[in-house]
Amino acid sequence: MKRFNRIARLWFWLVLSFLFQGFGPGLFGQTPAKTEIKLPGKDNSAYLEIFKPAIKQIAPATVKILCMGKEVALGTVVDSTGYIITKASEVKYMPKIRLKDGREFKAEIVGIEEQHDLMMLKIPLDKMTTISFPTSNAFSSTAGKWVISPGLGDNPLSVGVVSVAPRVFDPKTTRMPRASSTGYLGVTAGDSGENAGVRIDGMEPGGAAEKTGMKVGDIVLTIKNKSVNAPEELINIMQTTRPGEVVVVTYKRDGKVSEMRINLGKRPANNPRGDIQNRMGGELSERRSAFPAILQHDSILKPSECGGPLCDIHGNCLGINIARAGRVESYALPIDIIVTLIPEFKAGKYAWNGPLPGEIALKEKVKALELLVKEGLSLKTEAENKVKSSQGALDSAEKNRRDVERKLKENEDNLKKAKEEENLLEKDKSDKK
Repeated sequence: MKRFNRIARLWFWLVLSFLFQGFGPGLFGQTPAKTEIKLPGKDNSAYLEIFKPAIKQIAPATVKILCMGKEVALGTVVDSTGYIITKASEVKYMPKIRLKDGREFKAEIVGIEEQHDLMMLKIPLDKMTTISFPTSNAFSSTAGKWVISPGLGDNPLSVGVVSVAPRVFDPKTTRMPRASSTGYLGVTAGDSGENAGVRIDGMEPGGAAEKTGMKVGDIVLTIKNKSVNAPEELINIMQTTRPGEVVVVTYKRDGKVSEMRINLGKRPANNPRGDIQNRMGGELSERRSAFPAILQHDSILKPSECGGPLCDIHGNCLGINIARAGRVESYALPIDIIVTLIPEFKAGKYAWNGPLPGEIALKEKVKALELLVKEGLSLKTEAENKVKSSQGALDSAEKNRRDVERKLKENEDNLKKAKEEENLLEKDKSDKK
């Protein structure tokens, strides 16, 4: 009976522990397992699908830009008669446009506006869907506001929030952050002491400027057909360039104005650790600085996904994505800038007459390789001549060796005969005695 009571008490406490284990520690001090709540990431398709209604009207105004068969950027339709705006620095060769339905069109380049890194294209198509343009300040972009980046699919490419409201920079007085992806001249500059230009005060050994023949004391007047009257202006112009780009520089030396073409190098990273951390979230845009005004948001975009529209949750276009600038930092050009530039593009203010950067770089590469091949052919001919000369000397030496061997054999035979005759003579002498 006592044994039965002990077993009964044990089962009672086991059942009691089981019933109450969700409310606190169990009978044996064990903590119940906690249920982990997993929230979908910002790139999760279920998360992005929530914002699908917001891009229903604006997604058809988004196109893809292709160069040499590769998707390089997105484009934004700004006029129903086939006018499209995209990010200029990503378009390195003659572009094609791919629509949502898969059709592709060769694009005409209407113009390139370098300050905002914009390019306008035109395709032979009417009645295209365009972005919605603001008629007032209703399309505000305040910090914390949701922003959505559509692509050619049904779901958004990315969703984020405005990090900093649109801010404006004065390109003449504001020194923009230097991106390591920009072109590098390799000079330090100061005031020229004249009415125009900046003076080269220092040169980096082996830099692009020194390699081309620029000298300390030269006064730079223009770069890329833009006047340079202060060191800050030189810096801001260089922020719009890319490594490998060939720029035309007008300069004055000893009172004489001349012109030179400089193949820009790559700017050394000022903060390698920061660059590595920024790139942990993916590749950054080549041109990601020196924009006169930007709207900063934390959407995660690839460089090839810039150039497309950025909208709010109501489908209103807030601007055009222009750069992936950091791990959680993307830039858009505010829509009011786009509205101002569209008629200027159409009026021919930024007319382009080529070639594009990729074509220039390719021609420079071909030219450099042609020189290397020419030099290689010259060295090959020189080496072949040396081989022939050496072969001639070798043949002559071989003939001399054979002549020496023949003469040696002849002398050895003669010596043998002479010794035999000598022996016979000695023998005859001996016999006579």
